[in-house]
Amino acid sequence: MYCPLSLIQIFTSKVLASFILSMVVSFASFLAMLAVVEVATLLTTGNMLLLDISWLVTMLVVSPAVSLLAITLIVSGSAKAQTMEESQQRAVFLILPLLLLIAGQFTGVILVSTWVLLGVGAVFTILALQFHAEI
Repeated sequence: MYCPLSLIQIFTSKVLASFILSMVVSFASFLAMLAVVEVATLLTTGNMLLLDISWLVTMLVVSPAVSLLAITLIVSGSAKAQTMEESQQRAVFLILPLLLLIAGQFTGVILVSTWVLLGVGAVFTILALQFHAEI
């Protein structure tokens, strides 16, 4: 009641703060992993590892789209939850399948074509923006 911000502005601020931090951590982790893999590959084989375009699509399209969708759903779910534990359980059930999909793509367990990754990224982005617009 004392806050000059509307509920939409507070919601957007929470989503953007979490999204920006998650993207900074994701890109820093990716660059660190890339450096370690390149050095290890260079030391063991004498050649540099050439990355496929699917790595870039995953980092620049799918990862931000999944992050934005997950954060939007988690923030809206936490606003509706009765307790902190309920909010945490909703978040885990929402994010676990997405994490497994991305981990499977990076480890090579699940190999998805670049076009499918672009499609998944586009669908997740549209869903996140649509869901955010409804709130």
